[in-house]
Parts: sequence; structure tokens; C-alpha cells
Amino acid sequence: MKRIIYSGLVFCFLWMGRGQLEAQIVYGTYNFGGITYLAAVDISNCTACNVFEIPLTPHADMSILPDGRIVLVGTLGNTHISVYEPPSSTPNDIILDPPGFATGSFFTNNLLYISATNGLYYFDPSTNQITYVGDWPPGITLGVEIYEFGGQFYGIQEGGPPNDIWQIDLNDPGNSTLIQTASFQSGLAGVTSVGSLVFTSTTSWLNSYDPVTNSYQELCNTPNMGTQGLESLSFLPPGAPPFPCLCITDAGTVNPGLAEICLPDDATVPFNNDEELDGDDLLQYILFSDLTDTLGSILVTSN
Repeated sequence: MKRIIYSGLVFCFLWMGRGQLEAQIVYGTYNFGGITYLAAVDISNCTACNVFEIPLTPHADMSILPDGRIVLVGTLGNTHISVYEPPSSTPNDIILDPPGFATGSFFTNNLLYISATNGLYYFDPSTNQITYVGDWPPGITLGVEIYEFGGQFYGIQEGGPPNDIWQIDLNDPGNSTLIQTASFQSGLAGVTSVGSLVFTSTTSWLNSYDPVTNSYQELCNTPNMGTQGLESLSFLPPGAPPFPCLCITDAGTVNPGLAEICLPDDATVPFNNDEELDGDDLLQYILFSDLTDTLGSILVTSN
């Protein structure tokens, strides 16, 4: 069993390393304390960091566009999608019409396909327009989480277990067909894929899923990521820049001013006690002599 390493609410470290899986970074969202966090998880060693935070937004799924924008798909009666342009946490809200709360999304062919209870939509990021494609077949009653595998598109029923898996027709969703049923450990929350790798999130786990054998492996335990774990998953599409980890470290400020100090007297610098440090940080004063070459003119440092 692998565990996620975290520190408080804000993860802040770099990772390297490879395990049985080739190092891959998957992004997921979770809610904690009234804030939605976007976290990056290295699935090769189950380390993680937060990369973006926004006010709590009820949503069912998240996708990352090639230009780095983040799209949260609304649910719980909120029939909209929220488009964020980091670092801004103010969204551009776009209404789904006709209404039908959404459950999943998947980016392909320059379009973001959105699965809702009443059918399939697509969102065109170049125009910010939403188009309704068509109704689901009668067997899909709660929407599905969409992923790609072997050049085909599939949808896994949310919630469960069990979880019905459908082959999705993006042009005519009414022709989608039920192919098999999976049974995850607990309720399915998110699905994403890249190449031959498919990953799912449930209440407490990030899993790898093998569509060929219809089996899954629990990879990362995620109970510290809110009460529902990772509520959505997404890989970076080709061309999208990676997100840097958030860092809470701030050295704080001193009161500006001039002072004449004669050796061997001590110099006292009034500090505002407004630092914010991680547990392994060290706050130091640095005395230098050249404002144009601060690193090259350090005279002394002190704690």
C-alpha cells in the first residue's frame, strides 16, 4: 500500500522517482474547509502538492485545456461550467442549456465533451460556446465519466458499485452501447486516461484501471483530501504547461528606514512578525553592501 505524503492543507515540495508505473502526474480536485483545491499527484510514488485554490464550488468534474485554463463542470443543481485562468480565482461561468446537471468531461479534438444526466454536450474553448449533441440511450440515467482507450471513447457510470461501462458515440450519444460492468471498492468520483493508462478515483483511493481485464489496483490512499477524496481527475493535454506547486512560505517584512551603526554596536532591525513558514524553513537576516548585486555582496547572515 502506498500513501500520499502531505503537510497540512498546502503541499509544497518537488518530486522525482519511478516505481512500477512510469512517472505520471495526474491532477484532481477536492474540497476542504470551504475551498476547492486542485492537487497534482505523482502516481509513481503517491506524493502530491496543491497547485491552485478557489472558493468552494460544487462540481462533478474537472478538465485542463491545452492553454492552461481549468474547467470545472457544475453539478448539484448548478447547471454551469466555470472556466478559470490561473492565477485568477474568478471564473467565467457558462450556463448549460437545456439544463441537466453534469457528471463528467473529456477533452479531445479541440473540444471539451461534457456528460450530463440528459445527454452529451461539447464546449468549444475558442468561442466559449456550448452545443448539445444528443440524448443518452435509456440505460444511462445519471450520466457517465468519460475516458479514451485504444482510440475509442467510454463512459463509466458514477457512484456505485457496480458501475456500468458504455462505449460512447460522440457524434450520436443515443447509439452508445453497454459493454461491461465494473465494481470499484466504493463510489466512483473521477476518471481520466492517457495512452493505455486509465485511472479512477473513489472516496478514499486513486486507482489504476485495466479495461481489458476489467480489474483495478488501489494505488494511493487519499482520505486527507476532503471527505470525498479526489472528486475529479485530469491529465494535462498536449501543449498545456505544468502547474507549479503552491508554496505558503513568506519571509515577512521589516520596517523600512535608515540607521547609522558604529562597530562594534549591534544593529537592530524592527521586524513585523508577519512571516509564514513551513516546518523546515529557517528565517534569516542577510546584510549586503550592493543593491545592484545582492547575492554577490553578502557580508554576513544571522538568525
